Amino acid sequence: MPWSGAEAALGVAAGALCVLGAAAAVLLLGDRGAMGPGLVVAIAVGVALVLALPVHRLPALALLVAVAIPVRVLPDLALLSVLPPAALVVLAWMARRLLDRARGTGRDAAPTAGSAVRVLAGLTAGWILLSLLAGDHLQTSVAWTASFGVAVLAPLLVRGVADEARALKRTLIVGGGLAGAYAVLETMLGRNPVIDVVNAALGFGSVQHWSVYRAEVTLGHPLAAGTLLAVAGAAGVLEWLARGRPRDGVWGALAVAGTVATVSRGSLLALVVALGVGILVWLVRSRNLSGPRAVALAIALGAAGTLVTTASGLLDRGASAEAAASDAARARGVELAIATARENGLLGSGPGTSALAVAERDTVTAIESSGLQLLVSIGLPGALLVGALVVAGSLTAWRAGDVAALAAVVAYTVSVLGYNAIDTRRSLHVLLAVVLILAVGAADEARQRRAVSS
Repeated sequence: MPWSGAEAALGVAAGALCVLGAAAAVLLLGDRGAMGPGLVVAIAVGVALVLALPVHRLPALALLVAVAIPVRVLPDLALLSVLPPAALVVLAWMARRLLDRARGTGRDAAPTAGSAVRVLAGLTAGWILLSLLAGDHLQTSVAWTASFGVAVLAPLLVRGVADEARALKRTLIVGGGLAGAYAVLETMLGRNPVIDVVNAALGFGSVQHWSVYRAEVTLGHPLAAGTLLAVAGAAGVLEWLARGRPRDGVWGALAVAGTVATVSRGSLLALVVALGVGILVWLVRSRNLSGPRAVALAIALGAAGTLVTTASGLLDRGASAEAAASDAARARGVELAIATARENGLLGSGPGTSALAVAERDTVTAIESSGLQLLVSIGLPGALLVGALVVAGSLTAWRAGDVAALAAVVAYTVSVLGYNAIDTRRSLHVLLAVVLILAVGAADEARQRRAVSS
């Protein structure tokens, strides 16, 4: 169901208050440790939103929070280092769903679709707990387990999330389009007009050290921004093809352009693979490929291909010495990951500890692949369980006929396989939950439609 005018206005106003409150605290105080007023405002606004919005809008709010609030502006609090604000919103959503169910006012909690995803989420949680108990770096492992458990695994155990998935999809597509437009603006200006000011006020340096400017939006790094934009771009384009709404295509195109602006080869590969898989499934399933839509599809694909292959920043990046050095470091990282995983056995070095385990062998090289990070930290069985969880999400979306959700899962998976995301960047955990909820919610909605038609 679409956002009502009142809800949309409330969300925009609250988001603006969050940004203005944090910005004022940063500019006036210039110290993360002294952000008391800004933190009080943010908490007050967050509590108001969590209580005022309908419960099924809260996962969408978590996505907005994850994108809109830069990690660097957060105060140095132990809780926020374990559970970012977006994960706290997810936690509030689950609490409200439980309360509604206890009061008898919630949605039907009968078994719903997507059971394979839920079973695998439970098995993954159990294995991660075993790995945690066997690891040496207990504090790091507990923090990572709490983040991954709250932001990713626990939400997948909630039943009946069709309403949440619809709200999430609209938020992802529109928010991703806006983020893409901002990324293009960054590239045109050669700087980040908002984040650079915040970083300067807090005394942080820029992450830009490449031969070309790479857009980072609010996510702190081009790779993280590229993941979000690839997911949103694939979802927007496929939603346009499936539903025939031109605005979805426009938002998707903006996110695609933003992905190019990050100059992230992995994110672009993820986008191309996701679009290819999604379009192939759509063509097989579609019975309404009219002439105008076929022509529009051909033009869109041609334009996207031309944009990706001729973008000057991408070409310069691919031909640079730093790109060659990055490729060499990735190859070295693969060797280190396999050797370290063998040393730590089936249970791994402990959740979230792949960087620490590898540093015992090499203090320079990082593992630039989420899959290899999981192989080291939670062992081969754990990595296979997470992989099976993602595959189950893809199959669930495919069976439900939601090509946008399918493309979103594929885009996220391919993108994070190319850099150190899941084990290192806890702020990206929520995005994994988003794409999997889209898949499970699509299956729930399909099941509801079949029940009504029968």
